[in-house]
Amino acid sequence: MREGLDGLKRADIFLLTKVDLVRDQGMMKKLEEKLKKVNPGAIIVRSIHAPGYFYKLSNEQLVDIEAIKNKNIALVSAIGNPRSFEKTILNLGLKFKRHFIFRDHHWYREKELKKIEDYCTKNDIGIIITTEKDAIKLRNTKCDIRYTALHIELKIIENEQGFHSRLFRIYNS
Repeated sequence: MREGLDGLKRADIFLLTKVDLVRDQGMMKKLEEKLKKVNPGAIIVRSIHAPGYFYKLSNEQLVDIEAIKNKNIALVSAIGNPRSFEKTILNLGLKFKRHFIFRDHHWYREKELKKIEDYCTKNDIGIIITTEKDAIKLRNTKCDIRYTALHIELKIIENEQGFHSRLFRIYNS
């Protein structure tokens, strides 16, 4: 929704993401009805951000979720919707003590990372989980070896065939 309604009128596909995190499906239906009114020719596709796997930032070694289920965890993110990240972590059966939230697209400074690491050390937090978006920014820093990233995959759960058909039609035209 970064563009106004005029931008929606030009769309061929409305890709609704994270629909599994919406509690009120009535609101979702209202959104779809509004989109259909704005642009009846566009198709509506529902998707989720499915958690894939965890890996260490230091060496990209995979981390078994069972190995971290009962550990003290902190989260670090600089994304548009940090609450969805929290919900994903909680839905995986993990609990976290603190979430260090930064503005979307934030570039981490060494002193911020030092504060996070100091907090985690003082509070016996052995694992810091971040998003893949943030992992890219953190790789070039001197971040602690505790940092682990969660790989997320976009998974279409409704109207996948329509999505692919529309994409191929657009691409081949």
